[in-house]
Amino acid sequence: MATAPGWYRDPADSTTYRWWNGLGWTAWRAETDQSPPPPHGGDARTVATVVPAGDRQQRHTARTVLVAVVVLVGLLAAVGVMGAIRRAAEPVPGATTAPTVFGTPAVQAPDLELDAASRRVVLLGELEAQLPADPAVAPRETLLELADPAVLSETEIDGTGFFVHALVGYAGPTLEEQDLDATAAAAGAWVLDQLFSDTDLYTPGTPTTGPLGDLPADRAVQWQVEVAIDSTELDAEADLVRVGVVELSDGRQVVLLSTFPDRADPELAAAFEAYWDSISLR
Repeated sequence: MATAPGWYRDPADSTTYRWWNGLGWTAWRAETDQSPPPPHGGDARTVATVVPAGDRQQRHTARTVLVAVVVLVGLLAAVGVMGAIRRAAEPVPGATTAPTVFGTPAVQAPDLELDAASRRVVLLGELEAQLPADPAVAPRETLLELADPAVLSETEIDGTGFFVHALVGYAGPTLEEQDLDATAAAAGAWVLDQLFSDTDLYTPGTPTTGPLGDLPADRAVQWQVEVAIDSTELDAEADLVRVGVVELSDGRQVVLLSTFPDRADPELAAAFEAYWDSISLR
């Protein structure tokens, strides 16, 4: 089945969208797949004639001239049709009438999908993860600076004002493009600065880096650190901060995050372990 005309991610530049006219790629490009279609379907062989707006007298004169020459137009119609057929059969520079070396575009998956019922998140139809708790209705903006777009779950621990977090999304503007280890370390340092900056209450240990589950080592890495807690309000001695970074096939990096105290509810603890176990590449 032929792919319908539309804006699809440009196979030569994944940061832009390119118009597929149903037969091949055109030269039309746009910043979003929601852009209006190009004139005449983006077919380079079609020339649009635009008549400038004039005053009513000019338009009336033009119509009079057209009526006067209608007989001549009729006589030339056959010649015009033959010329059009001949031009259509000739290749036009820049036009494409068949799939190019890039192939026919596949249907593009959304950047991020969330099934609220199952709490399953899918990124670009390629990476999956299941949040341990319902997504936050109004998540704290600071955490969403780490990844954008992203989804975040926050769960308060027994009304103490302390929260456990889980986040998954694309590496945000606070993380510059770099290798997986560097991105994970930068994300971890950012989380410590945002959530554990009170030195009277928190004391971070030494971070470690290693594989992320069974994912390929060249595409995924995990960074983690234990933060000692000195608080009488929270029945916990430490909070474990875990950051995962996964590279998708288009080169973009996905950041996964959780913060979790060592003495939390066993059911919630199991949900967070399931969150990390659920991370997979299709």
